[in-house]
Amino acid sequence: MVLAIARAKLFLLQARPRLRHLESIREEAQASLCIAANLMKDHHGANDTAYKAYKVGDKVWLEGKNVKTVRPKAKLDAKRYGPFTVTEVVGSDPEKAINFRLDIPKTWKRIHPVFHAHLLTPYVETPEHGPNFLQNPPDLVDDEE
Repeated sequence: MVLAIARAKLFLLQARPRLRHLESIREEAQASLCIAANLMKDHHGANDTAYKAYKVGDKVWLEGKNVKTVRPKAKLDAKRYGPFTVTEVVGSDPEKAINFRLDIPKTWKRIHPVFHAHLLTPYVETPEHGPNFLQNPPDLVDDEE
């Protein structure tokens, strides 16, 4: 019995330095995580994406990455569609709105007309290229207009 008590005391004497070492490592890890979280928060706050505030009537390009077409390969498909006209700013506060309703073609029946601002790019007409296609091409039915 005395031997068991002596072993337990010896174990405790050996365990205390190990416990202090583990506690210091844990505190150091927590401090490092806190520093990393603050750095990420500061970096994200500095580079936070400020989406362009479009107004009703603005013309925009729609990114084609989520638009499914009948083309066999997505890489051969159009990268952007449009230009489309913004018909409504969706949201309670128009200054902070990031969703916009577009005037998409009636043939796009399965596509919801409200898009997030990160999928939209402002339409800019440059004198070098001349006027772009402002109207969508007519729908073809049996190869006739």
